[in-house]
Amino acid sequence: ETGFIFVGVFFILSGFVLQLRYADQRLKDIPQFYRKRAVTLLPMYYLVFLLFLSVRLVLHPAAVIADFKDHGWALIFTVLGLDGYLAGVLPTWYLAGEWFIGALILLYLLYPLLNAVFRRIGPVLLLITLTLYLRFLNYPLWSIATITNIFSCMLVFVCGMVIVRYRIHEKRSAALISVLLLVILVLPPVRDLLGEDIHAHIASPAVFLILFQIGNIVMRNRILQSIFAFLSSISYPFYLIHHVALDKAAEYIGTRISPAVWICGVFAASLFCAWLIIIVFRLFSGKKNAN
Repeated sequence: ETGFIFVGVFFILSGFVLQLRYADQRLKDIPQFYRKRAVTLLPMYYLVFLLFLSVRLVLHPAAVIADFKDHGWALIFTVLGLDGYLAGVLPTWYLAGEWFIGALILLYLLYPLLNAVFRRIGPVLLLITLTLYLRFLNYPLWSIATITNIFSCMLVFVCGMVIVRYRIHEKRSAALISVLLLVILVLPPVRDLLGEDIHAHIASPAVFLILFQIGNIVMRNRILQSIFAFLSSISYPFYLIHHVALDKAAEYIGTRISPAVWICGVFAASLFCAWLIIIVFRLFSGKKNAN
């Protein structure tokens, strides 16, 4: 359940950051906006995909060849960054990242439209996205589950835009109200009444506002500032690696050792691999900063 809440926080953060950048201006050069988003997401994604594909080719060459004969055409979804998002719907080459990278790409494609509409009608956009979300609640849109369909992701993404518009993140009272809201949401009868999906969508903005205030306090410490700056620099390759690594560890290790032990081991190994990937990416791209 907390996993879905923090997926919501991720999309709120995405809408929040974009709106901070473009809140007071119209997107005049949309192709340039798309190029910047593609350069931010896709090169690292391709690198990690090729690394995982190489490992799979060494360990299971016959399976890779068979997959290529069966659905080599599906590599187009990898090129577009949508293979994780469509993995439950179509045959894909899903090897890196998670489903929400595809959802994020779709939201980036929609952002110029969302930005233009938001500038005209403001929070009414939130009501529109809420209506679309409720319309497709418990209805698998193109066989994509409710929690992952584009309207579900768009709702929390637009929440991030609204938070910027009204500077809700700057108000400590909003964080205090969020704490009270979470106390209510933790109660089992409330969770059961709302259901997992709606519960996560209500909790996500509250968690975001609380974390924003905690971040303001934590980041005053220079040592913690340095630690989080480093973790931030490797967070994207870590995200691309860790889920696949956890799945494989669960498959090969299973219950032979304590889950807490191998999860911590995978976490540490993923951090180390993410750091190495950043180094390799910088060498190939010639960029000193690959954040």
